[in-house]
Amino acid sequence: MDQVCLVIVSLCLCLVQVQQVIAQLQSLTRLQEFGIGNIDFGLQLQVPNTSALIEKEGFNSETHKAEAEDGFLVHLSRIPSKGIPVLMNHGLFIASDAWLLRGRDKDLAFLLAESGYDVWMGDLRGNTYSSTHKTLTQKDALFWDFSVQEMGAYDLPASIDYILATTGHDSVIYIGHSLGSAMYFVMCSERPEYRSKVRLMMGLAPAIYLQRSPGILFKIARQYSRLYQESISFRGPRQVFSRNQLRGATASLFCRSAPTQSICLVLLYYIAGLASLTDYSQVDKNLLPEFVRRLPTGTSPKTLQHLGQLSKSGRFCKFDYGPKENMRRYGTKSPPDYKLDSVTGPVAIYYGKGDILTHVQDIAEVTHKIPNLVRNFTVANDKFNHMDFLWAKDAKQLVYDDMMKLMKLYT
Repeated sequence: MDQVCLVIVSLCLCLVQVQQVIAQLQSLTRLQEFGIGNIDFGLQLQVPNTSALIEKEGFNSETHKAEAEDGFLVHLSRIPSKGIPVLMNHGLFIASDAWLLRGRDKDLAFLLAESGYDVWMGDLRGNTYSSTHKTLTQKDALFWDFSVQEMGAYDLPASIDYILATTGHDSVIYIGHSLGSAMYFVMCSERPEYRSKVRLMMGLAPAIYLQRSPGILFKIARQYSRLYQESISFRGPRQVFSRNQLRGATASLFCRSAPTQSICLVLLYYIAGLASLTDYSQVDKNLLPEFVRRLPTGTSPKTLQHLGQLSKSGRFCKFDYGPKENMRRYGTKSPPDYKLDSVTGPVAIYYGKGDILTHVQDIAEVTHKIPNLVRNFTVANDKFNHMDFLWAKDAKQLVYDDMMKLMKLYT
């Protein structure tokens, strides 16, 4: 209860500060519209995309589109090489650019590229980069009719096939963070023919079982999932929590310096799972504005609803449409579970004890059911949190070095 009160107070303080900053930004924007002032505010709002971040560090960059079975076009960013292809997929509310914000000697994607791997970074459907379809537009209700099911059953297979066709290799190494890990387990259950196309899967803070999660977002999802479902029905399918340049610039200013930076860190701890309330030594505060200006990146209401169902039920299963529709779609009143025992390829799990979004017991349930677990790695920092896998100062020493040693055994 004390933690909830702290969040509420922090949010109230945020609102006051955000209103002040928005007023300043709007004022600057109006000045620019009239040609007054020497600040290029439009430039300040721009967020460098994944390709720009790659090229900034001196690497070549490519962008690709893989067409999924249902016509969705999955965005892929590549740091090309003749080495073994590695496909990386991010988690909810972030994008492929989240792998690239700290530099070539710190970020996993750059470290892999330096080591000769052919690095591919996917974007989850419905986010900033993956928001196109072969025939549908974002105004069509069917465009947003997707959840974790489609990401795993359609998008990941399409990405793998595209990469193999482009490179001539017969398999990839797969790295998934959070929801990016869940996609892989969905694929193995729904599309067993793809198990042989992944030589090694590495799951960072895998978001599979969510019932025990102490994170505030999943607590809300468990408590109000039915109310949220009714709200979705009323408003209709559309993108939620999309990336917005003005909002991102506002958050960036808010998180730039004291005293509001402290509030920003508290909120990021509870909402995104960054660092620890008692220790922010792993956070590069100079990069904090760059982190927050990219959050969130957008998804479908159905994806949030699906995650809410998983969190409430404690299961890892398909979308629950209700008994009548479930019978029509699945032949059972309850949605069937994804089969973790079908994940027969080698799997490595990396987990932090300080993760407030994926509980240690939930991780243990996953590792217990996987038949070919080759690595069960607990980060040697008890405060290591969910987003620390991407943004912690010592992520290389604490996690990436071990990952790259293991990858060598499969290349």
